[in-house]
Amino acid sequence: MNEKIKWEIGEALCASTFAYANIGEKVNLAITEENSIAYGIRRLETVVTRLAKTNGNLFSEKKEKNIQFSYLHATPLGLEILKALQFDVVNLKIYFPMHCFNPFLELFFRHAEIRNLLGNSFGKKNQDVADLIVQIETLNAFGQAVRNDSRSSDFKNVLNNYHRSSNKNSKEMMAYVKSLFLQHSRLKIIRIDLGYQIPKRWPAVHDRGVTPTVVKGHREKLQRFLRAKLAKEGVIGFAWKLEYGLEKSFQYHLIVFLDGTKMHQDDNIAKMIGEQWEVNSDGRGLYYNCNAYKSGYKKSGIGTVNSSDLGAMHGLQRAIRYMTKTDYYIKLVLPEKGRTFGKGNMPNPNSGKATAKAGHMRTTAQAQET
Repeated sequence: MNEKIKWEIGEALCASTFAYANIGEKVNLAITEENSIAYGIRRLETVVTRLAKTNGNLFSEKKEKNIQFSYLHATPLGLEILKALQFDVVNLKIYFPMHCFNPFLELFFRHAEIRNLLGNSFGKKNQDVADLIVQIETLNAFGQAVRNDSRSSDFKNVLNNYHRSSNKNSKEMMAYVKSLFLQHSRLKIIRIDLGYQIPKRWPAVHDRGVTPTVVKGHREKLQRFLRAKLAKEGVIGFAWKLEYGLEKSFQYHLIVFLDGTKMHQDDNIAKMIGEQWEVNSDGRGLYYNCNAYKSGYKKSGIGTVNSSDLGAMHGLQRAIRYMTKTDYYIKLVLPEKGRTFGKGNMPNPNSGKATAKAGHMRTTAQAQET
């Protein structure tokens, strides 16, 4: 994965942690504790992957000239590791209680917990030399243990297994969108976030009645609405991703695809979908219509997208990564292997044709994003 795409995925992760709150008649973004934790996760993953690629000790004893004491000396990466060891793992698991984490993070936490390094202070002044030596040896042993495990075949298998589902979802979603463009050279694309009302006493734990089973039922009702009621409006496909955080509760990111050759207002259809979500959720739900603010999204991939418009296609691919690739850092795990991603059925390949030019432009866009 190149650094540009990794950065975009990290930004998508942080954006996905916002909750929505009704203020008057307007739905506004609310910053959650999950948001600050997400930024911490990104920084930590960067430090650990850098550590895995290095060799040698990162910590040593340094003596002051003409003064009879020693202190902890750390390389620049060593300093980053000391900061990373202050990461609040307990808080992470409180706010993301139904999740597993990038294997590099799990590796870091496991070796740090074994050596009781998490949350400890390092480099104290006037520290006993014997204690300092033990601390230096422990830190260097920790770093080497992380390196050794990260280079093992077992860890590489764990890493591949962890990323398999998000890679599979991303490829399937790209193929799904391509199949829609093979039949329709122009699509109208709607992005809408579907969530639940935050408690009046903020921050607080959400309504315990909003369970994975209840949320699934609300989503399935909405899918039936899309197929039965909105087909006449030109709806030809959809995709969804489910997320969860302690403060924001469950939240769906939904993309709806419409035949772009038909005359319709994407804002109005998004409003219809959002209002149906509120009905399905017995008034507990709310929605955020991204299309109403598409001018504020750079290369958004929403609104009207022509298959020959390279910039719009890049934006659409970014939106797909937003839905499928944030699992790179943190992954929701539902009971009984519940689904966290889904899409409509692949259309009949014989029901439409695409121009060679449009196909070429799509291939070019995908190649530049790889």
